[in-house]
Amino acid sequence: MYYKEKPEYLKAALDSIFSQSLLPNEVVLVKDGPLGDELEAVIDESIKKHAETSFVVVELGQNVGLGEALNKGLERVSSEYVMRVDTDDISLPNRFDRQMRFLDAHPEVSILGSNIDEYDEDMLRKLSVREVPQSHDEIVNFMKGRNAFNHMAVVFKKSAIIRVGQYQPCPFFEDYYLWLRVLSAGGKFHNIQESLVRARAGSSMISRRGGFSYISNIIAFYIKVRRLKIMPDSQILKSCLGRSAVAIMPNSLRASIYRRRLRSRF
Repeated sequence: MYYKEKPEYLKAALDSIFSQSLLPNEVVLVKDGPLGDELEAVIDESIKKHAETSFVVVELGQNVGLGEALNKGLERVSSEYVMRVDTDDISLPNRFDRQMRFLDAHPEVSILGSNIDEYDEDMLRKLSVREVPQSHDEIVNFMKGRNAFNHMAVVFKKSAIIRVGQYQPCPFFEDYYLWLRVLSAGGKFHNIQESLVRARAGSSMISRRGGFSYISNIIAFYIKVRRLKIMPDSQILKSCLGRSAVAIMPNSLRASIYRRRLRSRF
């Protein structure tokens, strides 16, 4: 997490962790640079309130970005399975239990995700559902064009992530690039077909995925994908051009495409 996070969002995210039917034994929280007094107060309150849980706080001297911050946190995780939790989203009470029960029954799976419910930034209005493919083969086919996992709803094997070099620099696409590398190394995937996370997906998320600077990140990402040699050049070109076309659209039109064509109504 970093200094721009809202304290009330962080509190809601932490509260959702400790409202789980299956409680965590360990929570690793990464401070991606100095946070400020309000965020620090939320963290201190949660640590004191849940003293029975092992809190590992990783403090970085400066903001290093999502991928590197996640790597620093991963180094401190003591378990094989890692639940990803964003500091502005809410995990539903059955999430941890639901995912761990599945992994206990399917130890061959390296990355397990789920659908998510997308809300406005105040979590007052449900906007859409991002449904993702279920089986490994469906996910592999889907990944040729789009990210088949909701990052904030993923649990993965630490060993599988370490094996492929963890998160690597790839702005806006760190997770997608990581999943593709796990795939190229023989990893097995699955998505639970129910929403286990409520995600904030308001106008700021849409605006971040537009403009020519974002297009440069799209191109850089697909150059990396091409080096993996896991999909044909024709598919890479199609996906790159499609994403770039959406990126140069006005925010209102881009939002319409995201919510009407790339999401499901409820």
